[in-house]
Amino acid sequence: MWMLLWVMLLDKISVNITFPILTFVFFSTNSHLFVENTSYAMRSYWYGICLSIPHLLGIFSIPLLSIVSDSIGRKSILMITAVAAFVFALSCSFGILLGSLALVLLGKFVGGFLSRTDAVAQAAVADYSTTENKLNNMARLQVVISMGAALGPMLGGYFAEGPWFGVLNYALPYLIATLFAIATVIFIILCLKEDAVKKVTVKTNFNDLFQLLSYKPVLKISFLLLLVQISWGSYYQFIPPVLKTTFHFSAMQVGLFVGLVALWLALASAFAVPILKRHFQSNQIINYCCYGLLVGMLSTLLASMLVTNAEIAKSLLWVGAVLISASDVVIYAIISTLYSNAVGEAQQGTVMGICFIIYSIVWALVALLGGFIAGYAVILPIWVGMIGIILAILWQHYKPLEVIA
Repeated sequence: MWMLLWVMLLDKISVNITFPILTFVFFSTNSHLFVENTSYAMRSYWYGICLSIPHLLGIFSIPLLSIVSDSIGRKSILMITAVAAFVFALSCSFGILLGSLALVLLGKFVGGFLSRTDAVAQAAVADYSTTENKLNNMARLQVVISMGAALGPMLGGYFAEGPWFGVLNYALPYLIATLFAIATVIFIILCLKEDAVKKVTVKTNFNDLFQLLSYKPVLKISFLLLLVQISWGSYYQFIPPVLKTTFHFSAMQVGLFVGLVALWLALASAFAVPILKRHFQSNQIINYCCYGLLVGMLSTLLASMLVTNAEIAKSLLWVGAVLISASDVVIYAIISTLYSNAVGEAQQGTVMGICFIIYSIVWALVALLGGFIAGYAVILPIWVGMIGIILAILWQHYKPLEVIA
């Protein structure tokens, strides 16, 4: 279990070190990727496409990797994903250095299709866990994922601009990501033990996938996940352009903000989940956290309206970030556990694949829609997130989940 968590930490640093820099790669007039006079709408259009590519590919690759991991083992699949993370970072590095959008898109295609550790890791955690400690172990996994998502953007923001910028432009964070990907591969080879392979075929697991998609408890969990991810996906993918364009944050400031958002994820996973579990049932926790997401979205939108009053606006931004990130990760930890508890031991990888199919579909559509509407007003994708959480609250009010973790 602990070796798996170390692998996930290295992998998430590698993948997330580049995320806040993507905003500057596409929107900064100093970026080599576009000529200086490229319109904001065109930059936003390609930014949305670039964000959506990994999620569109993930619709197919995530369930495939999860299902195959049930048959050939988690370690083998994690090795493939780590190598893909290396190819992604290296291709994007050369794309930025050479001003080649095609190389950046190639990196996104490779990384988007194969650099997919979360579902496999969640299935591995389920393998290691009992019914009694599964929620806590899922929360520990989210802590580690969040720590990687916190450290990565902070490192990326720090190394994005400096004396080397004239030579490397925004490529240095991507080059550093390649080093973390190499470290992940080495760690998997030397430290991660191969799990016992379940005697099920890939064909059997695909049949299970289609059966689970028609299973009512899984469908109800999936629909709630879909609505919550509309909110979180809109916020997380488009708050960096809002920070740069509306609040004039530097690359380091955007990296710090995104990193601290992930820190709230880690703290909520580590402390809020076990505390809330002791005092409330799953449905109650989900309801409270949905309202937390709603208040966070309202706070962020209000901040964008009060941008002329910098102190109040930035305070509202931070309040929104804490509420949105903490509420989302608690809901996600519960939903992951509900998915796991809804199926048998041999279907853990398959059901986690469903979880990430929903995630990928929503984030891809949100990225495409957000990239289009942000060309008109950069704050519009955050309004989409507001609509998502309102719908989630209404769904929970009229169709609350019946499964209790």
